[in-house]
Amino acid sequence: VISGSGEAVTPSMYLSDMDVTEFSYARQLDPNFVDDGKLQFLSEFGESWGFIASDKAVVFLDNHDTQRGEAQLTYKNGDLYQLANVFMLAHPYGYPKVMSSYYFSSHDQGPPSVSVHNGNTLECGSGKPWVCE
Repeated sequence: VISGSGEAVTPSMYLSDMDVTEFSYARQLDPNFVDDGKLQFLSEFGESWGFIASDKAVVFLDNHDTQRGEAQLTYKNGDLYQLANVFMLAHPYGYPKVMSSYYFSSHDQGPPSVSVHNGNTLECGSGKPWVCE
């Protein structure tokens, strides 16, 4: 459920039954890594920023949709993206979800024709079609 103004369905409608993806997480986190490293503002990052309760939140930096548009941080940001993932995994808010992706150069490019698990070989990393995240 994507939260936003004008949406007919809101995350709060589901909180009594299940965990909900907190789309605001990346939108609020990314600028603190991208804009001159304003990490000092993240000590209270989470519910005090207006997010849903930590025990109900599924958080991520990017997903299959945002990676090709609105996400400020993706695998293309290299070390900065890795650092933001480390923060997400270590910071005590929500249930983190790490993106697994493939390299792409155009918005509508489809996935590689080879599986990420190719026999005893992983097809991810530098020079391979899949991103190791």
